[in-house]
Order: sequence, then structure tokens, then C-alpha cells
Amino acid sequence: MEKVLVLETNNQLSQLKLPLYHPTESELLGLYQYVVNQVHLESLSELEQFLAIMNWVHKRFEHNGFNNGDHLTSLELLKRAEKGENFRCAEYARITRDLLLAFGYVARVIRVLSENADYGGVGQSHVCSEVWSTEQEKWIFLDTQCNVYASMNETPLSYYELIQTLEHASIHCLLEKGVSETVYKRFISVYQGYVTTDAQLDGKIIDFVLHLKGKRQLLAFQAMQLSNAVYTQLVEDIYGDPTKTSIIFEYKEQVNPEKVIKEHGLNGSTTIADQLHLFRAEPNFKLVFHTVNPMHNYFKVWFNQDSERELQHNQLDWHLEKGTHSIRVQSVHSSGVAGTVTKMVIRFGEDM
Repeated sequence: MEKVLVLETNNQLSQLKLPLYHPTESELLGLYQYVVNQVHLESLSELEQFLAIMNWVHKRFEHNGFNNGDHLTSLELLKRAEKGENFRCAEYARITRDLLLAFGYVARVIRVLSENADYGGVGQSHVCSEVWSTEQEKWIFLDTQCNVYASMNETPLSYYELIQTLEHASIHCLLEKGVSETVYKRFISVYQGYVTTDAQLDGKIIDFVLHLKGKRQLLAFQAMQLSNAVYTQLVEDIYGDPTKTSIIFEYKEQVNPEKVIKEHGLNGSTTIADQLHLFRAEPNFKLVFHTVNPMHNYFKVWFNQDSERELQHNQLDWHLEKGTHSIRVQSVHSSGVAGTVTKMVIRFGEDM
């Protein structure tokens, strides 16, 4: 009997709950134009670009833990910093995120909390950034206030990975006379309770919180209100791939089992089992592509050895002849930065 069999796949539905908002295109364009002649990313690798952006932001101002810049855009913050104003870790993180977005990367602000962030006194959180690496296919942690990133065996780490391997991880400070590895590990070890990032749920922006070493669900932060916090213990909820594409298969021609049974006079489970080929699915599909990439612009699609197609919408028909077939698809950002490739290899034909 002819069968449709998946031989190879990394196709999965992304459950990552990324926010659907970010700075407007005009804000990002203005930020890019302000910075592009000051941050030189030409000929740099992906990681080197991330670090160059972090290093540049770190040098714009000194840390002031009491000057709240929430009401200012990143461009406004940078212009005030030019005049000598200093800001919090939150502003370091937000400017870094927005610059990474402006240069075409998927990035986010994360807040890391102590285990007793609710009633443990002040200083129970720190704010940093993470950026998605298409080369490494993982999130990379950036602490712009301290001008630091972390690695294990030369692989840059996410914040979650850093906390899991803190004793053995390597800490890299981009300043010659910056914070030492010992001092930074002591500093960051305070914030091993939770990591949180913004997400959207039913149209509401929430704090999406991943348990690290903290076991409780908190309803307060430093004795103040903690509204709209949703907790998860699933690492994939926070650290899934935000750029991948899921492929959903829909058969264009549906088999009507009752009609087949009536037309061929089948009765009894044994007879039906012997005639299973009459119910065979014809591999004539409508493919639907889904991505949670917040910067998505279009899809690139490859069938077998064919040249790539650019797809502005998210649906495509695919009919399989007998033989082995492959499909690859990826989401592409408006700046041209492409996401993770989803690949499937499918065989259609007689038993082999």
C-alpha cells in the first residue's frame, strides 16, 4: 500500500508567548539613524555585533538606580545621556533591546528576581537583555550595566543557562578594568529566584515569570503590588525559538469512510483491515505556515532542490508525487535577518 511517511522533521508548534508590541518602525528608524555612524558592525560576526551594541550602550552613561526613564524613548534617553544624565539598569537594558531590534534582531528585556523579591527588602531585582541568535539557535544574555556576557565552553549562555551553571560558567566583561568574574558571580547570584519578560495574554501585557530557584508564586514585589504576573515552570515557554516557523498540513481531499464502506460492500473489521488501501490518504495538501516572530515580514520556502520562493502570505498548496520530498521554510525579518529553518523530509510510495 502507498503510504505517506515523515522521515525527518524539526517541525513543532511554537508555544512561546512573545509580546506583539515593540517600538514603532519610525522610532526604530530614528534610533538606527542616530546610532548607525557611531556603532560600526561591518565585518563583525553575529555575536560580535551583539557585544559591540552592548558595549556602545554601556559607555553612554553611568548607573543611577533612582532616575526612572520609563516615560522616555530610547532615543530620548540617549540624547539626555549626551548631556550628562544617568539612568538605571532598566534603561541600559531597554536601549540595548531597542538597538538590537533596530539592527534587525529579535531581542527582549528580562527582569531577574531574588527568591524573596516580595518581602526581602530593596534591591531584589536586576534588569538585563537577551537577544536571539540565529547562528546559535538560542537566547544570549547581555548585562549592559556591567558590560558582561557569559559562556560555557565558548558557547554564550542565556540567563537561565547561566544560573544553572553559575559555578562553572565563564564571565566576560568588555571593559579592561571592569567587574571581575568573582565579583560579578557574587552580584548575580542574588537574582536566582525568577526570570521574567513581557508577554501578551488575551490582549493584556503580563509579566511572564519562569521559576528558577524560587518555588513560590509571588503576589508582591518589594512589598508593593505585583499585578498581571503569570508563572510557568516550563523552560520552553520562555526560552523557545521565537523565529521558527511551524508547518500545518491540511488534506485538500477528505476521505469519507462511510462512503468507501458502502461503495465496496465492506462489513466487519477484518474485511476493512484487508482493504485498508481503499481509505488511503492522497498527499494533496494545503500548507499553512505559522510564526510567532514579532518582526516577521515574509517566508522563504524551498521544495526539494527547487530555488527559493518568497511568500508574502502564509498558505501554499503542495502535491506529492511518488518518491522522497523535502520542504524547508523560514521566517524573514524586514531587515533581511532570517529565522530558524524548519525542515521536513517526507516519502510517498509503496512499502519499502
